[in-house]
Order: sequence, then C-alpha cells, then structure tokens
Amino acid sequence: MRNMSEILGEYLDRLVTTSIITRSYSTKAAHLILYELARKKQGAPLTYLAARRLVDSVKKGDFVFLITGAGLKPYLWAGETDGPLGVASLGRMFDWAFRAKPVIITDQEKMDALVATCNAADLAVQPEEWVRKREYGAAVAEPFPLNDEMAKEAAEKLIEKYNPTAMIAIEMTGINAQGVMHSMNGVDITQYVAKVHHLINAARTKGILTIGIGDGGNEIGFGMIHDELHALGGRFSDCSPCPCKGGVATIVATDVLVAAAVSNWGAYGIEACVSAMVENLDVMHNETIERRMLEAGVDRGLGSGFGRQMLDVDGTTLEANQALVTVIREMVKNFLKKREARAF
Repeated sequence: MRNMSEILGEYLDRLVTTSIITRSYSTKAAHLILYELARKKQGAPLTYLAARRLVDSVKKGDFVFLITGAGLKPYLWAGETDGPLGVASLGRMFDWAFRAKPVIITDQEKMDALVATCNAADLAVQPEEWVRKREYGAAVAEPFPLNDEMAKEAAEKLIEKYNPTAMIAIEMTGINAQGVMHSMNGVDITQYVAKVHHLINAARTKGILTIGIGDGGNEIGFGMIHDELHALGGRFSDCSPCPCKGGVATIVATDVLVAAAVSNWGAYGIEACVSAMVENLDVMHNETIERRMLEAGVDRGLGSGFGRQMLDVDGTTLEANQALVTVIREMVKNFLKKREARAF
C-alpha cells in the first residue's frame, strides 16, 4: 500500500507533466512519452522519488549543488527562464527544509542572471567563507568552465571543496553519444554550454546522489532512458543537419530522473513533495516569489525558450506559472491539514 507522500507525488507528477502549449518537436506529445519512459524505468512517481532520496540524504549544514545553464548566443546569451527559477526554488527549499547550503553552478556569462533569480527567492548569494558561517539564508555561486579539459579538473576540485550530499541538474544540456550538445531542434550548442556532465559523472562514481530534471530528452538525466529515446526516432536519433548525426538524446544519466512539461515545474513538484514530507508549507515558494524570480531573471537578461526577453517560461506566461504554484501550494496545504470528521 502506498503512503500519502507517494500519493501526493502521483498527483504532482500529473500536474507538472500537463502541457499548456503545443510542442514543436517532431515526436507528438513528446513530454508525455518522456515521462512514461522515465516512470516505467523507475517504477514510482518521479517527484516523490526525488524528494524521498533528498529527505533521506540531506542534513543540516550539508552543501548541495544546483546546476543549470541551457542557452546559446545570440538569442539566450544570459540563459533561458526555464532552469534558473528551478534552481532558485530548490535552493530556497534546501535552506528552509534542511538548513542545507546551496551551491549554484552555471557558466560565467549566465551567472549574473542566476544570482539575481536566487536573490529574489530569499537567498543571499555570498562568498563561500560567509556562507559557511551562516546558519541559513545564503548560497554560494561557482562558475563552471565551457572548456572540456578545464571542466574535468573543475569537477574534481569542486567536489573536494564542498563534499556535496546531492547534485541536481535542471534544464541542463548533456552530451549525446558523439559528445555533442544540442538544442531540441538539433542545433549544435556545445561551445555555449558548461560541461557539467563531468561534475555529474564524478559525483556518481563517488556515490553522491544525482537528480536530473528536464522536458526534452537532451538534458542531463535522460541518459537513463537514452536507448528508448533513440528508438523513438526523429530528432532523438537524427539531429540533421548537425553533422554528428547522433541525435539530441543525451547519454548523461542520473540516479533519479524527473521529466516534466517545463523543467521548472519538475523542480516545483520536488519542492512540494519535500514540503509535505517535512510538514512545513513554507518550504514551498509562493506566487509572489514566483513573480519576483521571473522578473529578476529577465531584468538580468534571461530569455524565454523561444528567444524573446519576456516574462515567459517555455511559452507559459507569468500568470500561468503563478497559477501553477497556487495549485501546488493548495495541494500541499490540504495534504498537511488535519480534517474534521464528516458528520454525514
């Protein structure tokens, strides 16, 4: 018999995989197919699985790595709105739920917008020495290299420096079997994206919990179902006109994979499950924080996934994202509420 947290995760999975826009991918209903494949592989609600592993692993004072940074020049110079809000909301969650210390990671050019987004989520991004002295309310920023060889070295150094308990990659492009990173349209974006797969792979060899959150199959985490994606055909197996011909599906796997209609929403589902498990609604961010995060990020250059600098996440408006947060908070609130016995 499933426990109540798992049942909540079931409903959250359904909510965060509900698309309200028409995807342009060659495979119809791609995000639902991704979810079904990930669910079959893991056997339980994905938001619940991620939350359960985090609650069982993360303790007060632990460092946790939160990674994002999809995007390419010239359209998404500072990154896209999908990803940074997920990082900021989960960073806030780790602080409120565990008094853990987030380390936010992206490449140098995208860091300013990510820091602004985290500041808007009640996190003071400060130098490491001050974050180590604080009990709560702060995060560290660590830029990560675009260069492959530098990234290998940086991965080992960062793990040694912080000894993280967990790593979560959100809307973070991973390499395919040919070592190339792609947009969902098959554009080679390798030169524009931090090579954080070295960080994830190093973490897995050291037994550090890794979680991938994505919505397209090209993001870190989907390596768990690479063969299944490749078998679907379309862009997953053939990225033409990109000459690598390896498809957009990544080979970079994580311990837990959360597939969602919008990557930020997958993060919000985990946030909600953790909020319920630790029995504290304040762990889940609210509509005001959602607005503040999106406005702060866009003001610093974040763009919609469609390439315009606007208050939009993958084609969903600010109001739609606030409404989603409202519904999620209501679900958690009712999960935690002690109900009066019905008299009839």
